[in-house]
Amino acid sequence: MLLHEWTLVFFTVLVQAAVGIVLGGEYLLRRADNCAERKSIRRQSCIAFALFAVAGVISLGHTGSPFNSFYTILNIGSSWLSREIAVLGLTGFAFLWLAFMRWKAEEQASERIAALLVIVFGCVLIAVMSRVYRLSVVPAWDSWAGFLTFFGSVFLLGSLWHGMMSAKGDEAKKFGSALVVPAFVGLVLASAGVPLAVPTTAGCVNPSTVFIPASCIASYLSLRMVLTVLGMSTFTLSVIRTVQGSGRWACVPTLAFALALAGELLGRSMFYASYARLGM
Repeated sequence: MLLHEWTLVFFTVLVQAAVGIVLGGEYLLRRADNCAERKSIRRQSCIAFALFAVAGVISLGHTGSPFNSFYTILNIGSSWLSREIAVLGLTGFAFLWLAFMRWKAEEQASERIAALLVIVFGCVLIAVMSRVYRLSVVPAWDSWAGFLTFFGSVFLLGSLWHGMMSAKGDEAKKFGSALVVPAFVGLVLASAGVPLAVPTTAGCVNPSTVFIPASCIASYLSLRMVLTVLGMSTFTLSVIRTVQGSGRWACVPTLAFALALAGELLGRSMFYASYARLGM
């Protein structure tokens, strides 16, 4: 793939992980009952903002001239890309507000509003992002696979991130079993996108690469799902051991997150490497 395509791989995955971290944090805050736990969960929103900011900077690598990228928003009435950029800005401001509120030790009433805005704008952003790639002139992308994959990443990466951050002590037992549910939702969404992706990418070719056979695409998607399932299975087994009182290695949830992240990056790289524009 070309460099600007790799920037899109990391941009999309980081944005979805950031939104997932905030969503997972709000989910866990309803179960946290002491100040230390709540402070730890709230601080993850600052990390999510950092990931979102890095993703925004990386996305500039896809523009011909970053200093002129502002003009792309002028076609918001007719272009999904312009709408994506507009919602990206709104989501960024919401992230900044939330990170500012949650950097403080004391909880603020307004931070829940900021978190809600991040989740709403973030979900709209991901929906619009998936719509950008729903193009009839690009057979590899003309399906619901992108939509399902993008939202699958939100639930999966967000849940496993919090599982990694709460891998020790009482938090592991309290939050682990709760996080299995949204992580499983992410796995289901990601899995549902695979059969939709294979027939639409068959026979497609990236202008910058050699011909990519359908069997190769299917193999990459299968490997991606193997990594994702391994990550989910590793995390689930560690939660079961913790609930049973058998203990849990602190590194196991980290391994689970790393496997899931590797699967998402692999799948996303194939997504961008397997397109072709008709008539070009």
